[in-house]
Amino acid sequence: MQTRSFLRSLENANPQYLICGLWATIAFLGIGLSFVPPIESSVPLKLAGTTGCGICLSFFVTKLTQRTLALPQRESLALLALTIFASGTLLWLVDTLLQASTVVGGWTLRSFAIRRYNWVYFNLLFGFQIIVLALIQSTRSLAQREKELVEAQLAALRFQVNPHFLFNTLNAISTLISERNGDAAEEMIAKLADFFSATLHADLSALVPLGRELETVQAYLDIETVRFGDRLHVEYRFDELSVVASVPSLILQPLVENAIKYAVAPTIAGATIVITAHVIEQELIITVEDYATTASPRDHKHSGTGAGLGLRNVAQRLQTQYGQAGSLETKKVDDGFLATIRLPISQGTHWRKA
Repeated sequence: MQTRSFLRSLENANPQYLICGLWATIAFLGIGLSFVPPIESSVPLKLAGTTGCGICLSFFVTKLTQRTLALPQRESLALLALTIFASGTLLWLVDTLLQASTVVGGWTLRSFAIRRYNWVYFNLLFGFQIIVLALIQSTRSLAQREKELVEAQLAALRFQVNPHFLFNTLNAISTLISERNGDAAEEMIAKLADFFSATLHADLSALVPLGRELETVQAYLDIETVRFGDRLHVEYRFDELSVVASVPSLILQPLVENAIKYAVAPTIAGATIVITAHVIEQELIITVEDYATTASPRDHKHSGTGAGLGLRNVAQRLQTQYGQAGSLETKKVDDGFLATIRLPISQGTHWRKA
């Protein structure tokens, strides 16, 4: 609890206030020690001059560090090391000139040699400043990612049960009952209950084996199969390694729902949905593709653009979970639409269908 409170205080802290406080503390201690006998009357003024230069440099170092931390890790480390060295060296030169200004004979090269340890001290000081800034930046980035993850999870909860899907399902059940097809209506109600049970209790922050995710998708497709009959064709193509790979919970259902909405529902002949999953070079690639069942392009005109709320939510969840390593790519293909998920392979516990 104390650690979390400390990180929360860092998240809300103004980095420049912290740095100025650091330099003020050092100046106070240095000036205080200068009054310990033997006392040199010029020492406090010299320390004040060095501290003033250090504070001015700290503003520049803070701005440069905040920009540098946004760069790739290798480049940022090199630039931060150069910043520490340059700032420490500059302050060491200023301090040496100030300290030697009242010495008989002025400053010489020997003055710098005598105060060589101050160079190490100032480099360590600026290094500590940059570590503090990096910790603040890291804490804020983590808080932002947590916020984005929560927002993505809430959005997923809103879209996992599409109101149109629920309305159409209930309407289909009503139609079956009116047609006195009680067995089909009962089957559809049972499948709807299974789907709600799988989705409403799902932990959106957890990773699940792809095989279990496919079971949830199949529960959704079972309902749509009762509704569309022969107009809906589904094919699965995946390798054994991909089935046990971990994926975010409920990541595929919006893609399949998109295919149902734009490829199957508007057509008379229906469409085929192909779900594939393969592991290639430590990367899991999942595709959901739909295409016309018949050869007539007039019977199948996919109006999806890949910019729907459900697809944007999937892209946001992947970005939040995996950063640049996870992505969703969508594009129109001949007589259909293709959505591709790419994410780094993550092996969980071995899974098998019950």
